[in-house]
Amino acid sequence: MRTIDGITYGTYQEVARAIGLFDNRDEGIMAFEELVNFGAPSSQLQWIFAVLAVEGSPALLIWETHEDTLSANIRDQVLRVTTHPPPELVRNEVLLALQGLLQGLGKTLLDVGLLEPAECQQEVDAERLHWGGYPTNLKDRVTPE
Repeated sequence: MRTIDGITYGTYQEVARAIGLFDNRDEGIMAFEELVNFGAPSSQLQWIFAVLAVEGSPALLIWETHEDTLSANIRDQVLRVTTHPPPELVRNEVLLALQGLLQGLGKTLLDVGLLEPAECQQEVDAERLHWGGYPTNLKDRVTPE
């Protein structure tokens, strides 16, 4: 049932669009914005983002519009260890979280139009966060021999 008028579609969602059931490609955006306005936590928004992206919603547009909202929980975690987290670190951590969700749904960030996070930097960034902003940490953690 994925062939309409001699055209075979890859998903049932594409079939629904072809026969006019989903005329508005912005439905995913509207659903996401409704959850944002409802006050859904960013962890839930990340999951919904992944589902919408897999289902064909414009992931890049949602990301560009709502990156701050999608990043809130991770930014809060990072703020516990440093007062001025680098935005690129927060962005990378959010992309890592989204990547994990998307992989669970059989897709990647590249599949939905987003860039892959820099995984090789994750450990270095974590160490920078741990020691950054707290110069006394080094002194406190050194034990005399």
